[in-house]
Amino acid sequence: MDNRLFYRGVVKDNEDRTNLGRIRIEPEDWIISLEKEINDFDESKDMWKQLKDPFVFKPLLPNKIFMVPNVGDSVTIVYTDPDRPFIDGYYIPNSSPGWEYLDSSSYEHINSDSKQGLNYKKPNDLIDDNGRYKKVKFDGAIPKKEDFVISNYNSDVIFGKNEIVIRSGKLNEEITRRESQPVRDAMPAIIQVSKFDTTQEYVELDDEEVIVYDTSFVTTLVEYLVTNLNDSEDFNVVIYVYQAAKVKYKTEALNFGEGTVLESDEKKLLFTKEMVVNELSNVPFEVRNEIRKIMDSGEKGVDGLDGYIKHSSNVSPSSNVPMYPFYFRPEINFMNASTSGTQNIMTKYYNIINNIYVGPRKGYGLIFSKSEDDVPSKQVTQKKNDIISSDSPSKNIKILSDTNYLLAYKNNIPTGEKGIDFNAVNNYKITQDELVKNIHNETYALVRGEKLLELLEVMKNYLTSHVHNPAEKPVVSPKISEDLKTLFSEFTQNILSTKNRIN
Repeated sequence: MDNRLFYRGVVKDNEDRTNLGRIRIEPEDWIISLEKEINDFDESKDMWKQLKDPFVFKPLLPNKIFMVPNVGDSVTIVYTDPDRPFIDGYYIPNSSPGWEYLDSSSYEHINSDSKQGLNYKKPNDLIDDNGRYKKVKFDGAIPKKEDFVISNYNSDVIFGKNEIVIRSGKLNEEITRRESQPVRDAMPAIIQVSKFDTTQEYVELDDEEVIVYDTSFVTTLVEYLVTNLNDSEDFNVVIYVYQAAKVKYKTEALNFGEGTVLESDEKKLLFTKEMVVNELSNVPFEVRNEIRKIMDSGEKGVDGLDGYIKHSSNVSPSSNVPMYPFYFRPEINFMNASTSGTQNIMTKYYNIINNIYVGPRKGYGLIFSKSEDDVPSKQVTQKKNDIISSDSPSKNIKILSDTNYLLAYKNNIPTGEKGIDFNAVNNYKITQDELVKNIHNETYALVRGEKLLELLEVMKNYLTSHVHNPAEKPVVSPKISEDLKTLFSEFTQNILSTKNRIN
């Protein structure tokens, strides 16, 4: 044994009978020698005896900073007297974060970055040369270098410049283990206490009449082209019908245009129609006629298209979803090649697309249904909001989890049947079993104040506007009556916040 005071070891037992945080450690092989203390040790009767067991180590840190390492963890061993190494030994847990593994304090992982760890797997880089995360999913799983963090397994306390964040379930354990990379969980449990330098708040403005367009996705794409515009005789016409994937921002109907590109994995070819047209002037008619057949499909005669766009309901029988809207246009490569060709080719191209009409659409356009081409819209009254800011600081608390409980001792309703018996609840850590059995059913859902106020306003209008005949039901405005009926039918889901509960 050399003259160093610090060595490494691996935890073999952490069940200290005195509950003082002691552990039994197996030091690395090169520490062990034929010391008298080891030869005199009788494991059957001396184990866990501080002056007898040479493998018992006390925590170097005080018990108020309590962190007992797990079995299999790597720890640093400290000997106070190098001449008598197996007396008065202490340990320091290796709590430095290792983001390649969930069990980041394991002996294998700690050794991976040591001189002795040449045979262990090295962690991958998570940040590129520009200081950015290589993958977006790492952001949120790893503490920022400017923060002070106390972390243990899948939970941590983050001390920032002007906030404290307590998190539990920060990692997606399944993906993190499978990929050996720190993948954040999108929905951890969070308590955050913050102080912001400014105060920002929403203010309500006057109501405004606006046009709202229906949000829908292009489900069917029809493309057409002429493959031989250079020829002066017969013209070869091809029409393709694709089923489009609902790719956000790409196939949303209002954003889909003549030049929108769908990659091969964003569309599925349903049907191809090839035609030979003997005169250029007939090409627009044949293309228009074929597109009309597509819109009226469900009848025989459109090869391979039956079942995709049904005439009667415009609904796919296999998925029971509307197949409209669909978009028809020149095939993009055909359009690019034609418009970049000679003047003669460009003239032929425009003679085709300028004479293809489907409803009011010329050449290309969006079809929302068999009976309408314009985007469905309606005029509604919307409450307008704005954000105002001031230089005064603001402080707030955020609590975010699947279900939030705000509990207080002696807060049970005196005349109510419900009530939490806190004597039956663990005051160290409330378990899920206690939460389900002793707490959840003894709490009440919070109320969304604005939605409750909306109901009360309608009730007030009902009471102050109805005409009452003693022999008949009250007569009231149909709109007020319908609003009242709707609000009561939606009471549970709209007014009661069942995921936020109090006692």
